[in-house]
Amino acid sequence: MFFARFVPPIRAFVPVTAGALGMTPLRFYAVNIPAILLWAPAHVLPGVLAISALHRYAGIPHHTGVGKHYWMLSVLGGALIVALTSGRSVAERAEALSSRQRPPLARILRA
Repeated sequence: MFFARFVPPIRAFVPVTAGALGMTPLRFYAVNIPAILLWAPAHVLPGVLAISALHRYAGIPHHTGVGKHYWMLSVLGGALIVALTSGRSVAERAEALSSRQRPPLARILRA
């Protein structure tokens, strides 16, 4: 289970499989938490090292001054636009589904 944290297709099924096989929550968390603590740096650290090498050896300047803040604002603004757009889309779909007549199987099961 520890190594499954590092394999993307398998990672999603580990909790379900552990529960289906009767793994206790205490044992699951005892293995999962150290894997998480190693997984995050293993995915972030190579990018940090690559950018640091670019700044140091390739002469690419750091984000300094106001440019850093514009970059952060643009990322947050983009995330806000995506969140509002997808939230509106989900609400519209939910409204459309609630206004339609239920399928026959749902009526039978509900009765």
